[in-house]
Amino acid sequence: MRITLDRKTGRPAAWAAIQTAAYLMVVPSEELRFVEDIHVYTWRGVILPSVTGILKDVGIIDTAWYNEAARLRGSYVHLACALEDRGNLDWSTLDPVLVPYVEAWVRFKRESGFVPEIIETPMLNESYLYAGTPDVIGEMPGVAAVRGAVELRKNGTYRLTTYNDTSDTETWLAALAVYNYKNSRK
Repeated sequence: MRITLDRKTGRPAAWAAIQTAAYLMVVPSEELRFVEDIHVYTWRGVILPSVTGILKDVGIIDTAWYNEAARLRGSYVHLACALEDRGNLDWSTLDPVLVPYVEAWVRFKRESGFVPEIIETPMLNESYLYAGTPDVIGEMPGVAAVRGAVELRKNGTYRLTTYNDTSDTETWLAALAVYNYKNSRK
């Protein structure tokens, strides 16, 4: 079965279920542009809000407990896992702090049979005008869910959490409506 997965370097928060529901509604587009340094998506000359930005703006994601070190580690783990998925990771250049997280990802793929197909690809929803970059989408045998999060741990282990609640999509659309309402008033 095809599944959209979010990689986490900590325990997945409840909002990951809503985030992955939003990612089920996006598709790749040749016209979508993403400027990574400033995290801005544009499509046909219009700046689009991101899934994560929307969830932060409406208060679903609380970044108060994040610190810069954890944010950077998570970014580097995402990059290393994407490189590994594409067969381009040079393990000899990997910071030792990141190695157990990437090893956990490799172990997850091997043990679950997960095969990445779409890796860190910016996507958009033309109808609702938002964009996002799902971590990875691929085939995984024996799983009954279409969304999930893989917690990659610093001891080299992992934990898969699957999301099956169809109301997550309704929650996402409600968050998007609140975001659009708030931003139409500015």
